[in-house]
Amino acid sequence: MFLRFAFKNHGSFRDATEVSFLATRVKDEDVHVPIKPDLPHAKFGVLPLLALYGGNASGKTTVIKAFQRMVSHILNSQTHLSPTDEIPYHPFKLDDQSRESPSQFECEFVVDGTRYLYGFVCSTHIFEEEWLYAWPTGSQQVWFQRKGKLREDWYFGPSLKGDRKRIAQQTRDNALYLSTAAQMNHEQLGAIYKAINNLTIFDLPVSSHKPMMFSESPLFEERRRPEVQRLICAADVGVKDFRVKSQRVVVEKLIEHFRDSDDKEINEMADDLQSSLEKNGDPKRIELLHFGAHGTGTWLEPEEESSGTVSLINRLHQILSALSIGALTLIDEIDRSLHPVLCAELIKLYTNPRSNPKGAQLLFSTHDVSLMGHLRRDEVLLSEKNADGSSQLVPMSQYKLLRRDDMAKVYMEGRVGGLPQTGNLGMMLSPVVEVE
Repeated sequence: MFLRFAFKNHGSFRDATEVSFLATRVKDEDVHVPIKPDLPHAKFGVLPLLALYGGNASGKTTVIKAFQRMVSHILNSQTHLSPTDEIPYHPFKLDDQSRESPSQFECEFVVDGTRYLYGFVCSTHIFEEEWLYAWPTGSQQVWFQRKGKLREDWYFGPSLKGDRKRIAQQTRDNALYLSTAAQMNHEQLGAIYKAINNLTIFDLPVSSHKPMMFSESPLFEERRRPEVQRLICAADVGVKDFRVKSQRVVVEKLIEHFRDSDDKEINEMADDLQSSLEKNGDPKRIELLHFGAHGTGTWLEPEEESSGTVSLINRLHQILSALSIGALTLIDEIDRSLHPVLCAELIKLYTNPRSNPKGAQLLFSTHDVSLMGHLRRDEVLLSEKNADGSSQLVPMSQYKLLRRDDMAKVYMEGRVGGLPQTGNLGMMLSPVVEVE
């Protein structure tokens, strides 16, 4: 479970920015109540979701990408970068000082009842700082603090066991100590690495070419069938049922066809497909049952479905996977190709304790103001662009509203941040002169 995420000097966000899942003192229990873990610092509980609102290019997507960038550094810095590779680094570029300054990322999360704080500072060629703290018994433990190039200056607390200094010597400048330790099978840090990997589920590409094909998925669980069927049937008029069809024979024939080619790249595609079969198991495909005017049922292939249906299936796979393990889902534009009613139903999967018993969380961006009717005030973050081109996040809970129901109204009236200032676009267009 994530408690907060903070970053600085990344993308359009120059200044320190925090995304907090910690609930505040707002009386919005008429919508839903927060998750209430037994944590002394989470007095009002932990929020199951956060929504990012704001105009186009205001920074909503950058917030989600910042989270993804942090996790990508953790999971890939040791394994995906060579000693000479540059670190993927995207500072704020609209002023000279920030362009040359490092980026900073930090997250606070809970694993097996213990709170952790992990973060790092990076530039093009080096992770300049890195730290990890834990609170297993309420008191802070410093596991390690990294600063600078000299490994002798790095600090390791007594609570961190194992061959710490040998791992430090194996840690490249362009790799994180946490990532290196995990690859070297350090028991404590490997568990943190795996937890961060398991706690995050990134956005799926919505495509009409590879939808509704998975190996193992909660979509296929019999206990979830009524729920999945209800949501799928709500997406398109005429959809009455769904079925799962194995694609192993299709994929095996494709592999055989690729191996007959003299093209090296096509042969490599065959190897990738074979590896995927062995690693992920039997690929399955979902088909939907439609009924025509005369009551005749027809099973349609995924490519024949509407973009809304494809989007919903992909979203359901992603969301149900998160709910089954208690992970955080990150979705940019949750309302893409989906009706607001369906988006609201997906949100409710996180806010209902019955469908979310493991405390899964959701961070999403949207332009759909109607979804505010399903959110608490501390679950709405407003993204704004400043005059100097930098972005900032402002929680809706910082504004004094008479009622929670006023959120959508005051937002659309421009009385709070996050609303694009378009002016009169019609007056900006040149008049069309008719030629007689």
